[in-house]
Amino acid sequence: MAKIGEIIDRYRIDEVIKQGGMSRVYKVMDLKLNTVWAMKEISIKDNDETVGLIESGIIKSTKHPSLPRITDIVRTEESYCIVMDYIEGTDLEDYVKRSGGLSEEETVFIGKEILNCLDYLHTGKLKIIYRDLKPSNVMITKNKEIKLIDFGISMREDEECVEGFLSRSFASPEQIAGGVTDERSDIYSLGVTLKFLLKKEPSLGFDTFLNKCTQKEPSERYQSARQALKAIDASVK
Repeated sequence: MAKIGEIIDRYRIDEVIKQGGMSRVYKVMDLKLNTVWAMKEISIKDNDETVGLIESGIIKSTKHPSLPRITDIVRTEESYCIVMDYIEGTDLEDYVKRSGGLSEEETVFIGKEILNCLDYLHTGKLKIIYRDLKPSNVMITKNKEIKLIDFGISMREDEECVEGFLSRSFASPEQIAGGVTDERSDIYSLGVTLKFLLKKEPSLGFDTFLNKCTQKEPSERYQSARQALKAIDASVK
C-alpha cells in the first residue's frame, strides 16, 4: 500500500481516510490541477471481482448523485487506484453514534436515497450488486446528501460470493453462505442498515416494510429496489 507523501502518477498521498481488509482510501492532492480528491487503492491480487469491474470500465461509467464521481483510474504494479470526489461528511455509523439514532422521518429519507441508487445500479446495462451496504459505507454530507462510497466487494449479478471480507451483521443469509447474490441481497442489507439507524421503534407501517426487507428467504423480500421504493413511501402514509 502507498505511504504518506508518496506520489502516484500525479497524485500526492496526504492522509489515510479509511482502511479495510482489501483496500485503503486516501485524501490526495492532484499536483497538476491543485485539487483535492479521494483515492481508493485496491490490491489486484486480493480483489479479483472489483478488478474485473474496473477493467471492464463499469465502475468509471457509473454516474448517479449518490455515487462519488470517478475521475481517473491509475494502474500500478500491484494495485488499481480509483480517483474520485472527496466527500466532506461522516459515515452513518459515526453519525448514529454521535446522535444516538435517527428519527423515522430521517431514516425513511435515507432509505429512499439509497434505494434510488440501488435501482440505478441494479438496472444498468450490466447489473451491479453492491453487496456491502452497511452504515459505515454510506456517507451523509453537510448538505444532508447521501453517498454510497465503497465498491470493495461489488459484483455483477449472478456471480458467486467470496466470504472473506463480508460484514456479517449486514450481509444477507445467502451471501454469508457463499451462494449467488442478486438485487434482493442488497434489499436485505438495506433493511438491516435502516433498523440500525432508528432511535425509536418504527411505526407499524415502516416496521412491516423493514421486516419484509429482511426476510431470510429472498423470494419473501421485495424483489427489486423499485418495488421497495414504492413500498417505503406507502409504509409511512
